Amino acid sequence: MSQPAVWAERPAAWPKGVIARYLTRAGEALRDPSITVDVVGGGEYHENNIYRCRACGSKSLNSGTNLIYAEEQAHAHAEKCRAVPRPEGV
Repeated sequence: MSQPAVWAERPAAWPKGVIARYLTRAGEALRDPSITVDVVGGGEYHENNIYRCRACGSKSLNSGTNLIYAEEQAHAHAEKCRAVPRPEGV
């Protein structure tokens, strides 16, 4: 039985304000821990939580929601997103 692949580097620290993070399909396939869907906002007791995809730019359709719903949306998007971010400077 083969051993699981080991990533060459550990993911960098999360950006300020990110309270949950999900690796996209593209991030998994390319072994790039920076291709994620991030949840930002006030957290558990606030209604201003949204998600943003760092690959395709997709974000929550509403202006904010509770943390559980924002995490569910982010997770569902990350499971499907195969976009690769545009290289910087292009």
